[in-house]
Amino acid sequence: MPTSHSLTLCLFFVFGIGSGTLHFQFDAKGWLPIIGTSFISSVLAMLTFFAGMNIIGPTKAAILSMIEPIVTFLLSMVFLHESISSIQMIGGLIVLSGAMLVHNKRT
Repeated sequence: MPTSHSLTLCLFFVFGIGSGTLHFQFDAKGWLPIIGTSFISSVLAMLTFFAGMNIIGPTKAAILSMIEPIVTFLLSMVFLHESISSIQMIGGLIVLSGAMLVHNKRT
């Protein structure tokens, strides 16, 4: 079963081709941000995650990766002046609770 990202990509591609609005004729100025963003957000991120996992082990890496949404939110507060809603706060508490449960069960 395809993931939601794969399904979205397929629908976007089919709609773009069918409507004639999907174009790949960018100059170098257009391709550089695309390549840079994809490299930093996927390739570099996965390489550093696996390097860190080799250093601290897979269990600790999995626990630490649970705080990623919280760090992302904190950075969005600082750089983008975002605010938090009550449902986001509840979600963050659920994530932290899960991390605490896993950590306490392991020790």
